[in-house]
Amino acid sequence: MRERAREERARDERESERERRESARLRRREREREIRERERERERSEIASAREKERARHALPPLPRLPRSSSLSLSLSLSLSLLSV
Repeated sequence: MRERAREERARDERESERERRESARLRRREREREIRERERERERSEIASAREKERARHALPPLPRLPRSSSLSLSLSLSLSLLSV
């Protein structure tokens, strides 16, 4: 009877050890997957940023702002006023 109990304990210990190893393996795989996902997200972000910089580099420059007192501004205001009459 003691022999049988000892064999069952040994079997239970082996099973527990196998489950611990399997659990550790699954945690390690999950950690590695998360690391790969973060790396892919970082790469996607860098690519998007580079594309945006390239797009901005080729974009037209903003139009210069003229001061309100400039003669062109006054001329435009007058023209618009006359058009609305």
